[in-house]
Amino acid sequence: MKQRLVVHIALNAKGEKVGLLINVSGMFIPISAKTWDELVKRMASQRATEWLNKFMVGESVSYWKSKRKERQNAVRFQRVTLLAESN
Repeated sequence: MKQRLVVHIALNAKGEKVGLLINVSGMFIPISAKTWDELVKRMASQRATEWLNKFMVGESVSYWKSKRKERQNAVRFQRVTLLAESN
């Protein structure tokens, strides 16, 4: 079975990552970590229920983009699609 994971990346004028939004199984997960190491460290320190409470239900990518523009001065956005096979 194929799995699809879509990662939206917000960048400021300097090219620094200011936000990530992961779309998986129709749910959106906003992430404020700027690096992968920071994300892993933050997730390891939280329980799964605390992390899962951050899911955005009913929000859209355009809403997330507008908030990143407003709050973190994002000027550019990228989208990465990852496809994986699972058994």
